[in-house]
Amino acid sequence: MDRNQMEQRLKAWLEEKRASKCPLCGEESWDFGDLRQVFLIGAAGGAEIGKEVQRGISAPRRFEPQRQLRELRNQLRAVRNSATINRLLQLTCNHCGHVVLLHAAKILRETEEGGHEPPRVHEGPEPQIS
Repeated sequence: MDRNQMEQRLKAWLEEKRASKCPLCGEESWDFGDLRQVFLIGAAGGAEIGKEVQRGISAPRRFEPQRQLRELRNQLRAVRNSATINRLLQLTCNHCGHVVLLHAAKILRETEEGGHEPPRVHEGPEPQIS
């Protein structure tokens, strides 16, 4: 999906949710031109990054490329998982600079499905059950 399509889907999704205004300043001033896809690494995953390097400092080892590549792959697992699973959309308000992070997969799923309509309230006389 290209950037323009993503912007259009996000605008439609925000309007559907009645969230087109910034919650901080109340202005309709989102900067869709600066829309970015980002990801977050959880605390547990972040703790794994650099762990092997810290161990190597305390006990220097000889050059073992296979082992070192395996350790690097293990460290980067958190980054790979976050980049594929935890994708977020970063949207910034032009008026006050407030930043929101929105779950990209949820927005894409809802806009593909055509959104969710609120439950209908039956108006008029109650239906007769015979």
